[in-house]
Amino acid sequence: MKESKLILKVEKEVKNGRPLFSRQQFKNIDDAASNSLLYKTGQALAALQEKRLECIIRQDNTVLEE
Repeated sequence: MKESKLILKVEKEVKNGRPLFSRQQFKNIDDAASNSLLYKTGQALAALQEKRLECIIRQDNTVLEE
């Protein structure tokens, strides 16, 4: 079984001159979605919010079974 997530790492606030980040996760992403499509989707989602986007992450997890 494979699970994919789209993660947006955004700047939450600046404290003592250093940025603090949070992650917004979107689960159950279609395995067939290309990296370029997920990148464009991440950019579009980031454009809808006020927080500064640091990076877009695709995370694929596979459960190993016997």
